[in-house]
Amino acid sequence: MDPVSEEEISKASQRLKNGKAVGADGVSAELLKNDGQVVVQKLTNLCNEVWYKRTVPQDWKTALLFLYLKKATSLTATIGGE
Repeated sequence: MDPVSEEEISKASQRLKNGKAVGADGVSAELLKNDGQVVVQKLTNLCNEVWYKRTVPQDWKTALLFLYLKKATSLTATIGGE
């Protein structure tokens, strides 16, 4: 498979939606979209390194999930109770 190109990374970052919560790394879509060529180059290098070494950084395996209940919903009803 061909390496990931800077063009692919640039196009993908431009499709990200603004105003969404940041991940555990604290990086927002706006930061990725507006920091220009330096970010594109670094992300391209990182993606290619992960692809060719076939290893994913441990931080990428970590996710924080938060349950937000809607106003008229109880936890029991959400899980399948009443």
